[in-house]
Amino acid sequence: MRNSRVYAAWKKVSVCLVAVTMAGGLLQTPMMQTAEAVSGTTPIRVGLMMKTSSFNTTTDTVTLQGRGGLQVGFYTGDKFTARYTSQSAVKASLDNYYVLVGVYNTLAEAQSAANRVDGLGMSYDILVENISGQKRYHVINGYYEYRTQADAARNRLAGSAKVRGYLRLSTGKLANQSAAEARANDLRAKGHEAYPLVRKDGSWEVWIGNEGSQAELDALNASLGGGYAKADYGPADYLLVKKSAYSGMEIPHFIQNSAKEETAFVPTGSPAVIKVLEKAREYRGVILVQGYNEKPHVINYVALDQYLYGVLPQEMASGWPLEALKAQAVAARTYAVRKMGSNRWGVADISDDVWDQAYRGYGREAQDTNQAVNETMGQVLMKNGALVEALYSSNHGGYSGDVKEIWGSAGIDYLKAIESPWDVEATRREPLCYRVQLPNGMIGWMRASGVTKDGTNAAGFATGVVNADAQAVRPVPNYYASILANATKGMRVVILEEEIEYNTYNWQKGPFTPTQMMNMINENQRSGYPTVSSPVYDLRVSKWGQGEHMLEVSANGKAITVPNADYLRYLFDDLWSTRATIEQLGTYTVLGASGTKSEYPNAKQQGKELHVITAAGTATKAINGSNEQFVLLGAGGQSRVVSKNQSYIFHGNGWGHALGMSQWGAHGAAVKGYTYDKILKHYYQGVTLTEKQ
Repeated sequence: MRNSRVYAAWKKVSVCLVAVTMAGGLLQTPMMQTAEAVSGTTPIRVGLMMKTSSFNTTTDTVTLQGRGGLQVGFYTGDKFTARYTSQSAVKASLDNYYVLVGVYNTLAEAQSAANRVDGLGMSYDILVENISGQKRYHVINGYYEYRTQADAARNRLAGSAKVRGYLRLSTGKLANQSAAEARANDLRAKGHEAYPLVRKDGSWEVWIGNEGSQAELDALNASLGGGYAKADYGPADYLLVKKSAYSGMEIPHFIQNSAKEETAFVPTGSPAVIKVLEKAREYRGVILVQGYNEKPHVINYVALDQYLYGVLPQEMASGWPLEALKAQAVAARTYAVRKMGSNRWGVADISDDVWDQAYRGYGREAQDTNQAVNETMGQVLMKNGALVEALYSSNHGGYSGDVKEIWGSAGIDYLKAIESPWDVEATRREPLCYRVQLPNGMIGWMRASGVTKDGTNAAGFATGVVNADAQAVRPVPNYYASILANATKGMRVVILEEEIEYNTYNWQKGPFTPTQMMNMINENQRSGYPTVSSPVYDLRVSKWGQGEHMLEVSANGKAITVPNADYLRYLFDDLWSTRATIEQLGTYTVLGASGTKSEYPNAKQQGKELHVITAAGTATKAINGSNEQFVLLGAGGQSRVVSKNQSYIFHGNGWGHALGMSQWGAHGAAVKGYTYDKILKHYYQGVTLTEKQ
């Protein structure tokens, strides 16, 4: 489940926001239900770059590099056979249509043309061709599954751009790689585009041309004397070897069939890791490239525990208590094992992002997180002989939710609403903030470290002096919120209240006006569900679930229809959790001098204005000057900050869907001396932890 907009604002990314499944409930895909025959070496298919209905992280060309080189070939069952070896980086693409933007004499000219293509937001590559004894650089855009797509791209690129394709002629089988390369060089010397090609069975050929139509292919054949057969694409198990310019070098560029046969890139050397340049990350195991949904998909085929090495330090943080890391290791392993064999993403069992579990590969590994994986080797969570759905999220805000209430998922009795008292650990090192009123009446939040308390005023509020220049004052206690003003050294302030700065345990979001709230709801509402027709002057939680999680919110007196309670987080611009309340700053009652009551915001909408009576009996409209907010004192001496116009602030606890294990809760429990097995059995009720392997 993604919270990308919230994630960007969070100042500490050591703990992943949430792991597992999309809003709407548990996915009903085939999954492994038992832990039989699964060990730390059992491979899992992790999608690194994929195109799905939910997201697209693919590129037209993939660049790979092994520290000690690469073997390129195919898998037959569990057996890998190398068909090509490279010490340099390599590229991989699908054998489809592409657009030849231009042919250039120098790499600098080609790069300049490629930059223009990039400026249009279109992909490019620079192929190196040696034809008729001359080296030329071909700038291309693509690749495209359909000719119509390539034609549209050509029209955007204009000029002399030309569509090329995958129709070619074949020399037939040749003795070996050397023979194929020699034949290709001979044909190039005679002015033809020709490339060595290897199949899964180890046979070599040379394919000639890059033609976009049958007429072009026939013309090519005629120019060669008509003695060549059309290339056979039936077995989708070939690698056509071109060359690309990359980082001042000429590297192999493997063109593979766009059907489902996949190519394997196996790193050599020690450590045996492979870098995906487009991701800027290294991975253990093998990289598979497979055509799917018109794009090359990049899959990390890696042993389960090696996969977990790259998950743990991203989902938790190196340096956290070992017992918390071990609890995370078991939960992450259980989640992964349950997805094995599901082919959830068409070509992969699991993704590398928070759609499933955040996975960052070899470069993210740490000694203590690897230790946690090793010390729980093979352990998973079971109930009634089946693997559990080991959901977890960053922080439950003191109380987990119930999966039936939050997602509408019935029959999962181990994901209950339970107390999570250790979540408060997330606040331990966060700075304290004060809500202050400046001398000009402006109200906002600033860090307490910038204020020195010096007494109390007549209304009973603490007062203080700003002790340094340029102290930011913000609308909510969030370091990344907009700055309302900068308090200067020596300025006197009134301290209205205090709160720990934004963290995964407690947070605020807003303020939002009635029009902003209307737009927010309508823009984020799921297609087909009802929206609101006017600015929202009344917004409140109309139904609560266990653990004080919002189950229903009403706008202008009418409940907002959503797929499930968790969707409320998305509806209101990615709230961090459903354990939240809504403060209506513009809702209050004012008692007039004659005993009449004015209910706001209704009174405001009826054109009424608040007046302040001075000690001299003079009435004025300037309540706190031009400032929107002011302090309202109740008859019992209680006070609250309100606004002249209606606005809303969400006050929340927790970060994520609040189902299963709280990561910060595990951290806090470990600090209190709880072992990982006890932590797991607290958050997953009635489960069994299997023995170590």
